[in-house]
Amino acid sequence: MDGLKINQLLEIVIEGEAFREYYPVRIENIEKDSIMMGMPMKKGGLIRMQVGQEIRCVFRSHNQYFGFTATITEVVISPIPLLITTKPEQITSINQKRAYVRIEVSLPIEYRLSRDKEDDEEAVPSYDRGLTINISAGGVLFCTDTRLESRQLLDIKLHIPSQETFEAKARVLRIFDKVDARGRYIWAAIQYLEVSDAKRDKLFNYIFEKQRELINTAYKW
Repeated sequence: MDGLKINQLLEIVIEGEAFREYYPVRIENIEKDSIMMGMPMKKGGLIRMQVGQEIRCVFRSHNQYFGFTATITEVVISPIPLLITTKPEQITSINQKRAYVRIEVSLPIEYRLSRDKEDDEEAVPSYDRGLTINISAGGVLFCTDTRLESRQLLDIKLHIPSQETFEAKARVLRIFDKVDARGRYIWAAIQYLEVSDAKRDKLFNYIFEKQRELINTAYKW
């Protein structure tokens, strides 16, 4: 099938409680009527999938992203966890490719309420700190102890390994209250604003390489 091949990197898209989750897998084999792919994993454990379940997948080919839907026909646990699915009837181009692909990674992020250029320099707020839950080249979900509100505008600094700090303005899209053993804290989903193609491409390339690392780690049995 055009665009799909053995060892092709895919992302399985799963709808979470409040946001989409993306899990990298690899195509292990392609037959006449089926595709064999890896089982999605999260924090070292397998994600439960069921026969008859419909899944959405995303893949990259020739610097463009495509998506398709398939149905799970068999779940294999041993010797290697695998999903066997139908071949997609249609593969479609994803226009907003950079904003679509998301990966779980914990990176330091700094943020502050955005200010007007005319604001007094002495009134510039200091940066608060957080950690990312997942990132894409279109936005970030991060954890913080500071209360934020939807629609607020932020100045952010995202610290990416082996790259210059990614700085941008962003808008808060959604806020989620979370509670764990440490107490109550906040998850904030933000969208970048007015980011140059060059800066976005650097972030996109980091995400793509990180996907490959995760795949290689997951399949070292």
